[in-house]
Amino acid sequence: MKNALIILSLIVSSISAFGAEKYVCNKYDRRTDKIEQSTVVLTPMQNGRIEEGVPMKYRLELYEGASTSPKMDVEGVVLSEDVSFAFEANDKKTSFHIYLDEMNESSLSLNSKKSGDYICR
Repeated sequence: MKNALIILSLIVSSISAFGAEKYVCNKYDRRTDKIEQSTVVLTPMQNGRIEEGVPMKYRLELYEGASTSPKMDVEGVVLSEDVSFAFEANDKKTSFHIYLDEMNESSLSLNSKKSGDYICR
């Protein structure tokens, strides 16, 4: 019984928290299923685990084409709920959303308007 409680506790904690990871996401066209020339990189700015409802600092960089310098570089926070990972920039103009169980259902919003679908890894 004690072992079962320990295992259950580990399962629950792994569901509600995940390590801060770097994500690289490529824009794609859902109609053609082709990758486009836009990449978002989300990088944690602090160590630790992402806990549900607890903000964690992240940086979002947007690269266009073959450029090695980001077109946009903003800082903000990530909040998570279950398998949802939501970045919001400090200026409230940029957001990025990832469903960690469906990495091809990610999206970027600029100035509160959807700016494309992304596949993350």
